[in-house]
Amino acid sequence: MPKLKDVHYVVDSRGRKRSVLMSCRTYRELLEDISDLKAKAEHRDETPEDLEKVIADLENEGRL
Repeated sequence: MPKLKDVHYVVDSRGRKRSVLMSCRTYRELLEDISDLKAKAEHRDETPEDLEKVIADLENEGRL
């Protein structure tokens, strides 16, 4: 999780938040976190496979 201490809000004349300023590093970290969460969500309904079976399958296919 990125540090949010370098995040600054741009507010309008009424004090409502309108924009966000952050470092490029924080922005990249946030994008990476979003990507990780998306990948996890896409695979949440999959049933895990036994590691030994996966290794045996890869060996049988000549990929390991």
